[in-house]
Amino acid sequence: MHKYIQVCELFNKLESIQSRNEMSLELANFFKDSSSSEIQIISYMIQGRVAPMFVSSEFNYSEKSLINVLSNKYGIDVDSMRKESGDIGDTVFQIMESKKGNPKDLTLEDVYAILWKIVNTTGNGSISRKNQIILECLDRLSPLECKYFVRIICGELRLGLSVRSLLDVFSISIMGDKSIKSEIESAYGVCADIGYIGSVVLESNKENVVKNLFTISTQPGIPVLSRLVQ
Repeated sequence: MHKYIQVCELFNKLESIQSRNEMSLELANFFKDSSSSEIQIISYMIQGRVAPMFVSSEFNYSEKSLINVLSNKYGIDVDSMRKESGDIGDTVFQIMESKKGNPKDLTLEDVYAILWKIVNTTGNGSISRKNQIILECLDRLSPLECKYFVRIICGELRLGLSVRSLLDVFSISIMGDKSIKSEIESAYGVCADIGYIGSVVLESNKENVVKNLFTISTQPGIPVLSRLVQ
C-alpha cells in the first residue's frame, strides 16, 4: 500500500519532466507496483477528481475559500502570495514550509477518504465544515503533500496528463509499449471509467489483457463514448 507522500513525490517528478513519453514511462513504472484500487484513485486524482467524470462528486470548493481560511488561520496575505506564485499548490507549499507541521504518514487511501468526506459535506454551513476538514488535513500532511492535496480539491492537478495520456500509460505498464492503446481506447469507449479500465489492464498479464479488455461491456449509468467505438 502506497503512502500518500510517495504519490506526491511521483506527481512532483512528473511535473518536472518535459517529455510526454518520459512522463508516461515514469507513471507506468509506478502503476506496476500499485494495487487495483490505487490505480483507480491515482487516475481520478490526475483529473482533479475522486471519481469518473460522469459521477456527481464535485468538491464545490473554490480557491478563494481556501485563500480566506488560510489568511485567517495564519494571519498572512495569502491572496498576494497566490498572485505572485501563480499557483495555489505552490502557495500552500510555501506557507506550510514555514510552519512546524507534524506529518502523519498517511496512506493514499487515507487521503482519498478525506477527499470523499469533503465531497460529501453539503447543505447549510458546508463551506465552514469543509474548511475545518481541510485545515485538519493540512496539519497532518507535509508541505509537498499539502501542495497536491489543495490542487486536487481546487480541481486542477496541473500535470499536463489527459485521459489519452493515461491510455498510453496503461498500455506501457503491461506491454512495455503503446501496442494495445487502440484496444484500451475501445474499452474506454464502451465503459468511460478511466480508473476501472486501468485496473482491468494492470490486473491482467500480457497474454490475456486484450481478451480481458474485450469482455468489458456497456453498463447502465456509465456513458458510452460513441466516437471511440463502432
